[in-house]
Amino acid sequence: HGERWWVARTGIRAGLVSAVDSVSVGIAIPTMVTSLQADLDQMQWVVTISMLVQTLMMPITGWLMGVLGHRHLFLISLLLVSSGTVLCSLAWSLESLLVFRVVQGLGFGPLQPVCLAVLYRTFPLDQRGLALGLFNVSAALGVALGRLSGGVLVDAFDWRMVFYLTLCCSVSSLVLGCFLIPSEARHH
Repeated sequence: HGERWWVARTGIRAGLVSAVDSVSVGIAIPTMVTSLQADLDQMQWVVTISMLVQTLMMPITGWLMGVLGHRHLFLISLLLVSSGTVLCSLAWSLESLLVFRVVQGLGFGPLQPVCLAVLYRTFPLDQRGLALGLFNVSAALGVALGRLSGGVLVDAFDWRMVFYLTLCCSVSSLVLGCFLIPSEARHH
C-alpha cells in the first residue's frame, strides 16, 4: 500500500510542473519583452507555442503509451520537460526560447495523460477517485504556486528564474519515477 502512495506522490509532483510553468511564464512575459528585445505580440508565442505543441501531443499519448509503456513515456516526458526547461533558462533570443518551449511542449503534452493512466492503473478501484482527485488538486496548487512564486522570482531576480521553479519539480519527479514507477503499471 505504501508503494502506491509513493507512485501517487511522484505523479502528483509531476502534475504540478505544467501548471506552475504555464502561470509563471505568463507572469514573466513583460520582463522577457525587455530582456530579449521583442514586442509583446511576438513574445506571446512563448506561451502559445508550448500550449499548441502540448495539445498536438495529447491525442497520440495513448499510442505512445502502447509503444513505449507507461513508465518509459513518463520518464521521457519528464526528461524532455527538464531539458527544455534548462534550455529555456539559457535562451539568448526570442527564437531560441521558442524552440526550447517546443521541447518543453513535447514533454508536457503526454505528461498529464500518462500520470493519470499510471495512477488509474496503480490504485485499486476503491482508491482511484482519491488518487485522481489528489492529482487534480496538485494542478490547482500549481496555479497558485506559479502565480505567487513566479511574481516573486521575476521581481527579485530575473525572468529566467521562473524556469528553475519548474525544474526542481520535474527533476525530482524524474528521479522518483526511475525508482518508483513500475515497468508496466499493474492492473488491480
